[in-house]
Amino acid sequence: MRQIYITLYIFLIAANAMAQDEKRTVPSIDNIRTPNSPAFTVLGVQPTSIERPSTPADLTLALDNATEGFTSFPKNFAIEVSPYWMGKAARSTTWREDVDRSLEESLMRTLSLSFATTSKTIDEKEMRGLSYGVRCFLFSGKMAKKSVESIESIEKDLSNYSKAFQQANAEELRQLENVMQSEMIEALEDETKQQKILAEYNRRRSELNQENVRRINELEATVDEDAVQQFAPQREGFMLELAYAGAHQNSETDNDLQKRAQAFWVTPSFTMNNVTLLGVFRTQKDSLDQRSQEYGLRLLYGESRFTVSIEYLNGKYMEEENVAGIKLENRERLSVLVEYAVDEHISMYLAFGEDNQNISTGGSIFSNLGIRYNIFKKEGRFKL
Repeated sequence: MRQIYITLYIFLIAANAMAQDEKRTVPSIDNIRTPNSPAFTVLGVQPTSIERPSTPADLTLALDNATEGFTSFPKNFAIEVSPYWMGKAARSTTWREDVDRSLEESLMRTLSLSFATTSKTIDEKEMRGLSYGVRCFLFSGKMAKKSVESIESIEKDLSNYSKAFQQANAEELRQLENVMQSEMIEALEDETKQQKILAEYNRRRSELNQENVRRINELEATVDEDAVQQFAPQREGFMLELAYAGAHQNSETDNDLQKRAQAFWVTPSFTMNNVTLLGVFRTQKDSLDQRSQEYGLRLLYGESRFTVSIEYLNGKYMEEENVAGIKLENRERLSVLVEYAVDEHISMYLAFGEDNQNISTGGSIFSNLGIRYNIFKKEGRFKL
């Protein structure tokens, strides 16, 4: 196995070198689908620290700290809020109530608001940026059957463990108390002996509590690991995700914030068993007055180790020029990706297709062979 890893590592270096140009020039559906935090995307920032308050009090405290008591413009601040999960209703919602969602429930439970600011000094001029975004699912399908079965399995195991533990603990405690009461009756007129009996009872009860902790740890270790990994519910069926974001910045001659960029995303999808059909649409105007409309479609089939997907992407870039003064050409790309997971850390992939602006090869046909290596944890490489 070690020799295999060494061989794969050498191949990874070579394949990664071949793939660099294509990674820079070929667009991807993942780049234009609805982002998790639209405000950060449209402002073009990747905050190192994001506030995610879970209660209204946490939200107030975060805003108070960022604005120095609501007296100044927050600098380099990022926050993301899910209103529903901050309220009391969320704490009383059971997982069974979330298997299916109505339109209103889907909107309320998936609504998230993001907000970001930037502040930097250029030639002694403070340049400020502010962005805001909203994201939600109008339709969010239903909880996948495998997720329901996994949660029910965990629920059943924990219930059985709890009953067995309570019964065993109650029986041992009852026996301990019976012994103590019997000895106390025998020592009815001997106060010193009674104190010793009571001290021994407390000592043995403390030992019982420690033993119970050990038993609980053992029981937790026996819970089905696969079921625990599936505990984060996956959803299937038809889903429709929407998002909007806007960004405001001041200019070199004006301190007032003016709208500089905006973007709108639509991501419909349908998932059933191992098949997912995903659509994406994005229209945006960036801070350089560059306007674009991009849309795409992906069909994916995945097993535990193997996945294959077909992807089409079309991008239209209108009138404006990029930073280098070169007009962006419209893009059209059709590709096929095949990926195989060697183990939990390494996956091999093959991508090929046609791109009308594939600069890396000087033509329209492209191919790419490589390896993905994840050193930290398992990848959700087959999930959309």
